[in-house]
Amino acid sequence: MKKTNTLRDTLSKKKELPIKEKRAKSIEKEVTNIHAPKKASEVYFRTTVYLPKQLHKELKVFVAQNEGLSLKEFITEAVQEKLNRSN
Repeated sequence: MKKTNTLRDTLSKKKELPIKEKRAKSIEKEVTNIHAPKKASEVYFRTTVYLPKQLHKELKVFVAQNEGLSLKEFITEAVQEKLNRSN
């Protein structure tokens, strides 16, 4: 009688990816999960920004009071304005 492979046997034989390949797969997954941009030509990347607690509260209130403006749009516009002024 021939022994059939179980799922556990198959998984245990699977080779572990090197750390660099794991990170590359993780990054690839993150990039594919980015929300679709409004324009096909726009590409967005995620980043983490640490803000003082009070500034974060003020930012959330400001964005909430300005209907039709998302936090992402506000930050994008603010950064763009700052970059334009410095050039």
